[in-house]
Amino acid sequence: MVCLATFAALCMNGIASASDEKLRTGLIVEISEKRIELELPSVKTSHIGFTCEPVVCESTHQFGAGDHVLLRLGAENRKNKLLSIRLCKKDDPECEKVRNEELEETRHAQERSDKRQEQWAQCDAKMKSDMSSDSRYVADVSKDLSEQERNAITDRYKSLYADPIAKSCLLKIVDGHQRAVIESCL
Repeated sequence: MVCLATFAALCMNGIASASDEKLRTGLIVEISEKRIELELPSVKTSHIGFTCEPVVCESTHQFGAGDHVLLRLGAENRKNKLLSIRLCKKDDPECEKVRNEELEETRHAQERSDKRQEQWAQCDAKMKSDMSSDSRYVADVSKDLSEQERNAITDRYKSLYADPIAKSCLLKIVDGHQRAVIESCL
């Protein structure tokens, strides 16, 4: 069950409502009327593409590399929409608040990522352990095959698949293998 929850968390991470507004602050690396590259407080660089109203798009020309800015982003038709952009002044309380929230968000995201990695490692270890003793699982996962060996296996699989009787047997083996993988994580 842990594997299934981990997979769902990986798929769902970062999905937000289209009506959310988000504030971002950082140093401009590059900016245009449709895109901005920011160096964020978490020391990562973020490329943000967006749409905007003409007056907001035109205002992007007054900013350049090295400017510390505050962005207000919304969403329109599942795309980022730049609602406003302004310079952050020294000791700007709103920019500091957003910066601190982003650092906290980054810390929490890293904790969640570490937890998912740990859960995945536990799931993977359990799966390998369970499958090594499961007769439905026949592949040796520790052996790296050469390209020639992989091609030979693929060719053999295709030839067996062409024979209706062998195909039936082959599909049962594949189905058993898939079930073993799923069962070891649930």
